[in-house]
Amino acid sequence: MTRIISKNPPPQDFNTNSTWTHEWESLDTPNNLITNPTLQPPGFNLPRQECSTLNRFRTGHSPCLANLHRWGIDASPLCACGMDQTMHHIIEEGPIYRFSGGLETLHTEDQKQLLVLGTK
Repeated sequence: MTRIISKNPPPQDFNTNSTWTHEWESLDTPNNLITNPTLQPPGFNLPRQECSTLNRFRTGHSPCLANLHRWGIDASPLCACGMDQTMHHIIEEGPIYRFSGGLETLHTEDQKQLLVLGTK
């Protein structure tokens, strides 16, 4: 089997990890949960459903009511407590679902804690 040759191959001294780390550190977005993007984050080896849930909280992209409302799927963005139900609200502020220690603690928690959060 012949390999297709790229029209623009990377230079011989190209280092993916150092390039990725440099780009990560230059981002304008908060990235304090992941200090080294070349390492697997905590929870990487969880079953797929739990890993997906954890990553949705980390990124703020989830079918929470605020997003469902924004996407035209739900009529209201409001949580049962009356505030917009964003992922940040669920973890940090909401009186119903708030996770003790916030997102930074959830980021390092084990599967048992994530399952507790998912059952609230």
